[in-house]
Amino acid sequence: MLKHPKKHGSGVLQRPVEKYLPTATVKKLEFDLLHEVPSDIGDEIQRSRFFSEDDAEGILRAIAKKMGLQRSPEENIVFDLVIVGIIPTELGAILSANLVLWDDIRSLKYLHPRRSSSLIFPRKFE
Repeated sequence: MLKHPKKHGSGVLQRPVEKYLPTATVKKLEFDLLHEVPSDIGDEIQRSRFFSEDDAEGILRAIAKKMGLQRSPEENIVFDLVIVGIIPTELGAILSANLVLWDDIRSLKYLHPRRSSSLIFPRKFE
């Protein structure tokens, strides 16, 4: 179960993944919304898939399943996750709010097929 992030000296919240980073192996993981989400999630029209915020739980389960297939239980791996596809703003916000608390995701980037990518976290703010 997820725990709330702890604050450290500067008052900035520490993400759960940060305690694993010094000893972890980092792997890039691409997750394609068009091809890797189960067919019962979202609406498929012609060759496109459309998602809403109601699909967040199913997408998160599919991401977790793919991550589990990428490692063995004894490996200490954290992922740089790239989600490829067209994501409505509301769905992107829900996914980001959940994924930032996972203890095995170092970074999240959204890659839209017709635009540049967007790094969601980690970000440095001055």
